[in-house]
Amino acid sequence: MLHSLSVMHNQYGSLDPNQVRQTCEDRQSICATTLGRGPDMWYFDEAETDFWEVWNRLASAYTLDPERTVISGYSMGGYGAYKLGLAHPDLFAKALSIAGPPTCGVRVRGDVRSGSSPGRCTDDGDTLPLVGNARHVPWLIDSGMADELVPFTSVLEQVEGFDSRGYRYHAEYYPAEGHLPYAAKDAFEPVTRQLGRTTRERTAARIDYSWYPGLTRPELGIGTTGAYWLGDLKARSSRPGALASVRAHSAALDDPVVTVSKAQRADAPGDPSPAVVTDQTWQRSGLAPRSDALMLDLTGVSYLVVDGDRAGLAQARSVAVALTSDGASTVRVTGLRPGAVLTVQGSGPVRAGADGTATLTTRMLTTR
Repeated sequence: MLHSLSVMHNQYGSLDPNQVRQTCEDRQSICATTLGRGPDMWYFDEAETDFWEVWNRLASAYTLDPERTVISGYSMGGYGAYKLGLAHPDLFAKALSIAGPPTCGVRVRGDVRSGSSPGRCTDDGDTLPLVGNARHVPWLIDSGMADELVPFTSVLEQVEGFDSRGYRYHAEYYPAEGHLPYAAKDAFEPVTRQLGRTTRERTAARIDYSWYPGLTRPELGIGTTGAYWLGDLKARSSRPGALASVRAHSAALDDPVVTVSKAQRADAPGDPSPAVVTDQTWQRSGLAPRSDALMLDLTGVSYLVVDGDRAGLAQARSVAVALTSDGASTVRVTGLRPGAVLTVQGSGPVRAGADGTATLTTRMLTTR
């Protein structure tokens, strides 16, 4: 439960005790709110380090269930839920942003925006380009339509990012609610009810992952750690505003065939007031055929590691690989059967060594 701008880690206990009871006690969940090294750091740099340190201390003191971790926040904390939840999607079962701005600062829509402060907040603080990372994480988005600090148009634009991709989300829009009064009413039971008991995805067949290389701070121990069976990601550029991305598919893993359904309704009288509610859900109708095949499409990526074991390729004698990139890239595939042959589309075969590792480079290919 990440805190808002200009308040501290005691925000929810002092201002929203009902939310604490509904989110934590009623669900028998351990909840934590980080200080973030101060009231207004937008979960960048030292504030992000504080987030991971608190989680580490909790895991040392209590028996946590890593399969059911949920990230949430209000206002700046809602932004933090976007920032951290989208950067590390394989850690979370669900995510909740209440009155959260999609960018660090204020955006009306598109390029009509202003950063909260110069530097990474402005250059690398927009989470809309990261929405693709949420393929396997259902999102809950709650917003007042009369919000005086977070323009509702920016929230709609963020939701459109989920909607257009066919991703799962639950959105609640409150026409009569603003920003500060909404927080003071402490009436979040409708959206809290949606948290459920979902578990995180562990064996994703398809991965869409983008990140801001400029947010990597080795001296603070923060930055991208990869996602699912992709790791050790490195980008060709870490200039301000630069993005790098990977689209990956292992046909050796269960790949559910889903039908996307969307439903809208009015919730009246609502809590604390009437709301417009939209649900986009998946109905699974089977699995796509399996094969020992791997697809990687890289943009701005110089290096990455594919964990072949987690990608379902550990026993394959031959793997068909489709690799495309917009520049020079190296891909190291580990966890393979020694001697396994990787047949790279547009190039010759590569054989895994005795340690089960094979190295592919886009110098073998014609880059796009």
